[in-house]
Amino acid sequence: MSQSIGREPTLDELDRLRQYTVRVRKVVLAEDHWGTHSQIIKYIVGLLGESLFPNLVSLVWENFEVACKSMVEILPCVATATLRHLQLCHLFWSPQQDEFERVLLAASSILASKSPDIRHVELQGTSWNVSYAAPLISSLKALDVLSLYPPVHPQQAIALLEAGHDMTSLSLNLLSYHPTEAWPSSRICFRNLHRLCITGDPLVVSRILRTSEWPAVRILKAIITQASGSSPPQPDVLQCIESIARAFSNSLWQVSLAYFASHVTLKQILWPLRDLHLLHVVDINLPRIPPCSSTDFRKAGLAWPKLEEFHLTGNWAPDFDQGLQVVLELASACPQLLIISLPAMRLVPTSELNTYNLWLHGLEHVYFHGPSKDKPYNDDFGPDEMRQLAVLFESMFPKLQLDELCTSKGASLQQDWRRLLEDMSSVRRQECNS
Repeated sequence: MSQSIGREPTLDELDRLRQYTVRVRKVVLAEDHWGTHSQIIKYIVGLLGESLFPNLVSLVWENFEVACKSMVEILPCVATATLRHLQLCHLFWSPQQDEFERVLLAASSILASKSPDIRHVELQGTSWNVSYAAPLISSLKALDVLSLYPPVHPQQAIALLEAGHDMTSLSLNLLSYHPTEAWPSSRICFRNLHRLCITGDPLVVSRILRTSEWPAVRILKAIITQASGSSPPQPDVLQCIESIARAFSNSLWQVSLAYFASHVTLKQILWPLRDLHLLHVVDINLPRIPPCSSTDFRKAGLAWPKLEEFHLTGNWAPDFDQGLQVVLELASACPQLLIISLPAMRLVPTSELNTYNLWLHGLEHVYFHGPSKDKPYNDDFGPDEMRQLAVLFESMFPKLQLDELCTSKGASLQQDWRRLLEDMSSVRRQECNS
């Protein structure tokens, strides 16, 4: 073996190698790179007398071939007690997938023994049955975070989740599900899960939420997609939103909802979410903001007494220009509100606004991102009207940040809103000097 690497390494060379390897925190193992070197690596590890990378934190396993026995030979050489993150990416499909399943089973035993404190597992790639990883997931008793990035069949996902239902964070991307398909009869209780990110069409998201229990979820990100490239029926979408409200009514603090079709009204989205009384953050992303009444925001806000942030993003449309009144509706209903982000606004005289007698509210940030090609929406809004509007908003929101040039996500602020902020800044300076 020493001849295969030229000669026997000297003690000084081994010491220099050790000085390097102890600093390595992340390693990528790729089958096409490592297959011919496994024996050399095992030999060097034998000379070092310890793991090749004793302080390794993150291990990425990229398997491009089905014949991956060399990976199992290398794994004991790099697995270490310090390992916390494992990313498994399987990019090759073959009828002989049993070989890959056997390799995963062997890897499970190795990692459970040498790296028992792995906290985060990511499964990536295409065309493989993620349920093969169930023994691996069940063997990692310290697992906190599981991320499934390839779209997976619901049955495979549930088989995998049954093996690791004590995790605290889960990211799940589900393939479309037809109502006539069989669904696993088991009902999983994720008693420790605090964060859930789920992607799928309305039917599959509704089904998995209804057939499992989520008593501790605090943060939810739901991305509702279209099944097979076609827009889902409106009842399916509404049922999905209602399933979200029912599943998390007693626990949810933060909801982020993205939906990429445009035939559901904003009121139909907000209405079910009123059952989530513990919400601190609401973040809704739509392709186009549909027409709605500003009072719908107040009615929803009254159900969220602890709300601190409200974000509504999407393509600007002339139908949605009630931004200033929406700020007042939300602030009047939510006394703890600190941040509001809305798609657009229009300058209006103070006489057209219902202020609900707001005074000294603690709101700190308001963002209007406006259309992509922004221009003043109300050029004929005179300086006296602007001054009155600035005085009114300064009296209601004395903590509002006035020097911001962009939204919290980096988009430019709408010009009309910047004009109002500039006048509010002038009013604030005069009050400080008087």
